Amino acid sequence: MEGMLGRWGANGDILDGAIYSAAARLYAEGTASLQRGDFASAVHALAAAGDALPRPFENWDASTRILAQLAEAYWRARAYPQALTALHHAMHCPHAIGDPWLHLRLGQVQLELGKLPQASDELARAYMGGGREIFAEEDPKYFTHVQSVLDPPVD
Repeated sequence: MEGMLGRWGANGDILDGAIYSAAARLYAEGTASLQRGDFASAVHALAAAGDALPRPFENWDASTRILAQLAEAYWRARAYPQALTALHHAMHCPHAIGDPWLHLRLGQVQLELGKLPQASDELARAYMGGGREIFAEEDPKYFTHVQSVLDPPVD
């Protein structure tokens, strides 16, 4: 499990070994449940992993990965409002802003919820950070949307 979650805090602190182990175990449980398609169990384990971290939660590298997986569980369950909440919280965590995958999911959720200006912005950020490849395994409607809002290159 070592290496699955970051151990660092925003101020240079390192997570206590027991806390890290508990959070990493719960994160692994949540990820395994997600891979099996058991979204309720994934959400439960990932929320518990987040609860295991010291407060403020948003200061830890691990929080970014936990919230990303939590958002993924909600996304796959088509629980878009909950996915949106998890992603909004993730954006306050270390290394989230500029992460193409997080911007992709945030844009997709926004689009599914009918929030077109926000979806356009986030999908454009995903495209700028991850290129067309980040859309490769997604429904083509998301890349079509980003194409419709971006101006073609001048040259």
